[in-house]
Amino acid sequence: MLIPITGTLQSYYMLTLAWGLVTMIYGGLMVMSETDIKRLLAYSSMSQMGYMFIGVVSCTSLGVTGSMLHYISHGFGKAALFLCMGAIIYRTGIRDIRELGGLAARMPVTATVFFIGALNLAGIPPTIGYPSKMMIYLGAFGPGVETLSADFYVALVALISTALTVGYTTWTMRRIFFGPLPEHLAEVEEAPTMMLLAMVLLIAFSVVLGIYPRPIVDPLMEAVAGLIG
Repeated sequence: MLIPITGTLQSYYMLTLAWGLVTMIYGGLMVMSETDIKRLLAYSSMSQMGYMFIGVVSCTSLGVTGSMLHYISHGFGKAALFLCMGAIIYRTGIRDIRELGGLAARMPVTATVFFIGALNLAGIPPTIGYPSKMMIYLGAFGPGVETLSADFYVALVALISTALTVGYTTWTMRRIFFGPLPEHLAEVEEAPTMMLLAMVLLIAFSVVLGIYPRPIVDPLMEAVAGLIG
């Protein structure tokens, strides 16, 4: 027996699939145009919701499990990124990305956490974002790739959206942490220890589960298999 909501979405498969793709791309493009560092992350969350939507719409065990895993992945990665932004605002009092730059020299731990969080968001190993996105793609687009049906071309658009995620995360990191250090940031210090501890723990979980995701994937697969027939 299909989960009621997925059964409804599957009845309008191509429409809901397109909706998910538009969400992914629109959110990514809004990130590229945003200058407030917190709103920038909020728009990136919108983009990631598109991936989860596509996994659920697939109504496959792999796709739905991937969406649920991506929800967990997004929680670890995005929480760490928001903590990084909070640490930057705490130390600099600045939210406008145009007034930042060169902070890797002054806040190296925060910069490292942001980098790993960006990898997670983009679905790059060894973070948990990699298996979650792979499961979504294989569940939603696997059959289409085998038959070169319409799903195959939709999958290509989704991969372009993934490239957009890589683009806006690296571009954001470049503007905040690299380049010349503005004079008004010359005395900035690293985030307090408790702030660093929280963000490092989140990233540590992200990497450990990315390397060995079975403690989460196996129970999720079992639960989803019981819901989708």
